[in-house]
Amino acid sequence: FIGPSFMSNQPWLKSKMHDKIKSLPKKSRLGNTFFFSQNGVDKYLLDNIFHYRSNGKFIDCGASNGINSNITFSFELCFNWSGILIEPSFAYEHCLSNRSPKNHFSRSVLSSASGTKVRYNHHKLGCFSGDSKIADIKDRQNENHWIFKARTKTLTSLINSSGYSSDVIDLMCVNANGHEQHII
Repeated sequence: FIGPSFMSNQPWLKSKMHDKIKSLPKKSRLGNTFFFSQNGVDKYLLDNIFHYRSNGKFIDCGASNGINSNITFSFELCFNWSGILIEPSFAYEHCLSNRSPKNHFSRSVLSSASGTKVRYNHHKLGCFSGDSKIADIKDRQNENHWIFKARTKTLTSLINSSGYSSDVIDLMCVNANGHEQHII
């Protein structure tokens, strides 16, 4: 497998994708289409909603590392979609900011209001919880969590600053661990 041209300048990503795709079970492949989401959500959307359409636009809130259990990566990799990747974690910034030059990446905390100070609890295995009780009780780093402070942004302000404000957004994925109602 030779990845798309955007991977050619990112050898670490090309290598990671090559290993990931080689390890996919046959049910995760359909011809040259690869599926990365949990429970086949990307395949379902492509089969039933988007009918394998190319060149769409997405917003992916809570994109995690942008590959594992990610809905939008199949759309981008196989159908030339692009969009806004939003993930507050420092741990995933390098992977997401280098996923494709067509995308806009923002390491943001989304909420219904901009400028609110929040503390985030990031489990070292990748789970996030915003303004969590763990962050309030243990305002320090421990062996399983990193705590960091950030200011919130609204989804509207992020879209307006991303260059996608005049585009039709075809797909929006929101994985905010219980804070979805504060984002949309």
